[in-house]
Amino acid sequence: MAAPSTAVCGELPKLDEAPLKVSRARGYDALDVKVYREDTDTVGIVFYRNFLTWFERGRENAISTDFLAGLFEYNGDSFVVTRSEQSFRKPAFYGDELEVRTIPFADGPFRLHFDQSIWRKSDNTLLVAGFVEMVTVSRTFQLTKVPQPVHDLIYYFDDCKSNFTYCEKPGAKKRPIRRKPGAPSSLGKTTELDLVIHLADTDFTGIAFHPNYYCWFERARSDFLSKEILARAKTEFHAVPVVRSAKLAYKNGARPVEPLRITTTQDPKGEHSDFVVPILQKLTRVSNDQTLVEAVFEMCFVHDKERHLVKVPSIVRDAIA
Repeated sequence: MAAPSTAVCGELPKLDEAPLKVSRARGYDALDVKVYREDTDTVGIVFYRNFLTWFERGRENAISTDFLAGLFEYNGDSFVVTRSEQSFRKPAFYGDELEVRTIPFADGPFRLHFDQSIWRKSDNTLLVAGFVEMVTVSRTFQLTKVPQPVHDLIYYFDDCKSNFTYCEKPGAKKRPIRRKPGAPSSLGKTTELDLVIHLADTDFTGIAFHPNYYCWFERARSDFLSKEILARAKTEFHAVPVVRSAKLAYKNGARPVEPLRITTTQDPKGEHSDFVVPILQKLTRVSNDQTLVEAVFEMCFVHDKERHLVKVPSIVRDAIA
């Protein structure tokens, strides 16, 4: 089989400065989103994976989809996610009008960072804050430098860092990390979930679309927590699980048809309390046990009707002990 073409076609696309000037004056790039029925889940709120999709659209809007499409056509370069972190603070509901705010900034010649947040427009409430790190790869998935036009784009957002919602603002003092006691002496059970991804799980670059990893990890956590126990938690305690925070490190991209495995256990380094269960998950390639993604999720439970925070049900604690 012939190697993929690395030929350069046409000219390197240029960025439109007009929307960049608008973003600089506003303090961030803005993208409007409306919540439709398909975005919600059985709890009655937006399924958290959809926030990741909207963050993806926000990043593409900040850079320009026309530029990104032109760059791929020009030399095959594209951007892939290497780190992703989110803090889920408030739910979004059916019919909400939201605003995705994005501030890109650089970290050397190879990494592009984004501080992102999603706000409810009606009351200007912060719902989700997050951070994403991306790198540029060639058509053969080799690391390359961030294209110069994208570095030029960063200039327009230099004065926007004071609007960060997740990353540390310039000049801010670092706060010490305090671990809360309560970590179990034993991590309890470990579960494995085998899966195969399909073409529908990938994007035009040929690898899995990164918000889909959140869905796969969700399925694996359902097995870890036990679907039967989760059903009892809802019936007996009116408690349903939600994600409080997520941190993912992407090491290699998953491709169609290859067998994969997700290993799930409690996170020994996470915060363990009456209200939080930290879960450590790894996605590996079955053929060589290569780690593709490492993830830590903080799980909480809310009342299924009133949606306020409740303690982790005892039957859940017992199931994962």
